[in-house]
Amino acid sequence: MHLMRPTILIIFCFVVLVVSSCQKQKESSNTQAAKMISLESPPPAKEVEIVNQIIKTADYRFQVEQIDSATKAITRTVLSRQGSISSMSLTNSVNQISNQLTIRVPSKNFEILLDELGRQSVYTDHKRISTEDVTEEYVDIETRLRTKKEVRDRYIDILKTKAKTVEDVLKAEEQIRIIQEEIESKEGRLNYLKNRVAESTINLEIYQRTEYRERPGDEGSYWAKIKEGFSNGWKIAKNALLAFINIWPVVLVMSVVYWRRNWLKAIFRKKA
Repeated sequence: MHLMRPTILIIFCFVVLVVSSCQKQKESSNTQAAKMISLESPPPAKEVEIVNQIIKTADYRFQVEQIDSATKAITRTVLSRQGSISSMSLTNSVNQISNQLTIRVPSKNFEILLDELGRQSVYTDHKRISTEDVTEEYVDIETRLRTKKEVRDRYIDILKTKAKTVEDVLKAEEQIRIIQEEIESKEGRLNYLKNRVAESTINLEIYQRTEYRERPGDEGSYWAKIKEGFSNGWKIAKNALLAFINIWPVVLVMSVVYWRRNWLKAIFRKKA
């Protein structure tokens, strides 16, 4: 009985030591895991104010009194608002002269330039303004660019410090080449968006009405004159129909009066 008690005591102490050791190992493992998580997890992203990226475009068409003087005045106005005319196309037809201009202007001057251009108008055909919000694409490209540049830099570091064989060097260089091409493609798209956002586009067409003039070589065309005669006849017929529609109440009253003329005469005779 006396021998049993020391044995039990020894066993009890051994169990206590084992449990205590396991507990310490568990705590150590949890501490290491926490450290690994803190190293692998990126720090919380700072909130950055996102500026809306808007592309503005206008389609504008109006009549002017004199095409040459209006074009010169528009050119001066565009330059005064730090804009530029990227293209100009003058067209002459049998009854009008038109000039199509593509104008680029800083977005901050977009609305005021439209108002100033309208001062040349004697009649406005249309004025359409459209906007395109590219903020989401803009932010997405910037984020992807940062990520790809970080990956590229890691491959460059591998190439400098860890590539030991020719095969390792070739693999690292190939990955760098692929990533660099993707970066250049994204940068090209981002620069395009930046340019479109920074400068708005105005597609302007101005025109001047002129007296009808036949084109050289059309004067002696017999078939052209026949075609013009049919066209004029059709116009006369349409105008006559419209005139009849406009005065149909008068025609109806006169028809009734003519149809009932004998009856009306009889009534007037009785009154007389």
